[in-house]
Amino acid sequence: MTLYEMSKIIKAASYIVKKDNFLIVGSQAVLGNYLNEVGGFEFARSREIDIVIKESEQEIADLLQGIFGEASYFERTHGIYIDVVDLKTCILPEGWERRLLKRQLEDGPLMRFLSAEDLAFAKYAAWRDKDKAFIAKMWTENLLDIEKMRELWSKLPKDRLSNEELSLIKNRFERQYNELQNLGTSDDS
Repeated sequence: MTLYEMSKIIKAASYIVKKDNFLIVGSQAVLGNYLNEVGGFEFARSREIDIVIKESEQEIADLLQGIFGEASYFERTHGIYIDVVDLKTCILPEGWERRLLKRQLEDGPLMRFLSAEDLAFAKYAAWRDKDKAFIAKMWTENLLDIEKMRELWSKLPKDRLSNEELSLIKNRFERQYNELQNLGTSDDS
């Protein structure tokens, strides 16, 4: 998906549900960080946009899922869809709200995106096969800063994660980062 495709569906959703801002938390949040820079590779594969809707806006969530969700007429016609997700399922470092990137669409709503590092931690916590590949691509494309990652690790929510889980997440990103660095240096020799 490109930023243009994302803006089309967000504008349409905004018009239907009369909402003037959207929080994008899934893989496509990377588009908000790097705009069209990421459109030409791996990140363009995903056809869904994960959007957070407040619990108090369940009617809006239902409307978005029905009109723009998976298997909807919109998806069958345009090949992209919205997936309304619960923020409780995301493991994010404290202060993530201050690091959101904001993009105002021309004649449209405000889109708010997780920072690349916050997105990476959500993926490290979930750690599905698709998350592993996604984060590896973020590292190889130099979209993540190792120092920011190390700083944010200490801000993971200790009230939601045990010490063992915190260590596991840190080990995942340190190990993956080091493996990718070693691959990069062996290619140069």
